[in-house]
Amino acid sequence: MGAAAQVRSSSSEKIQTLRRIHPVSVPDPGPSVLPSSPHEFGLFSTSFSPLLTTGHHHPEIDKMVRYGATSIDGAKSARARGSYLRVSFKNTRETAQAINGWKLERALTYLGNVLEHKEAIPMRRYAGGTGRTAQGKALGVSRARWPVKSAEILLGLLKNAEANADTKGLDTSNLIVKHIQVNQAPKQRRRTYRAHGRINPYMSNPSHIELILTEGAEVVKKGPENIERRLNSRQRGKEVRKAITAA
Repeated sequence: MGAAAQVRSSSSEKIQTLRRIHPVSVPDPGPSVLPSSPHEFGLFSTSFSPLLTTGHHHPEIDKMVRYGATSIDGAKSARARGSYLRVSFKNTRETAQAINGWKLERALTYLGNVLEHKEAIPMRRYAGGTGRTAQGKALGVSRARWPVKSAEILLGLLKNAEANADTKGLDTSNLIVKHIQVNQAPKQRRRTYRAHGRINPYMSNPSHIELILTEGAEVVKKGPENIERRLNSRQRGKEVRKAITAA
């Protein structure tokens, strides 16, 4: 008898005992309550799907999920986040900072161009070993990359936040990336087997990502200013003579 079968039999015996004591309060769990193999427990799962939150469906969920930016009004913003994402922390951090403060439409276009190698991500902080490319000139750097996986993850989160903004009735054509943050998730450790009996580490550096979209403020054009100049005595005399001549 396997371990899962033993757990199932012992659990069913406990339930039958509880039924004799409390015949109404213990429901029948059915045959699908306990998994038949360890894989159903998720013990061998190494990938995590993004935990996406909208921040508008229930106030209790808003209290449970905390964002790094606490001063942004939740009623006028849309949020999305992903946890334990199997994507490079360093590349994702540089990709996120490249679009921080941008308009949503431009950010989506930019990440799409990165996937097609038409534009590059500037590597400013984590730039060790990064080669130089001419596409970095447009962003004021010489070292840049095209992190495909990071761009795909951020594209998905941006589209999710855009859908949340549309649900809340915000103007999706006037959204900006107000806040975006990438944190390190717990590192995952594996091993790779080499020649001559050697074993080397095979690590991964997952990430937590969160972003907030808000509506951009209306741009008001600055009116003309009347700047008063300070004239010296010679200039004042010239102005006086010009006024007398004009009269």
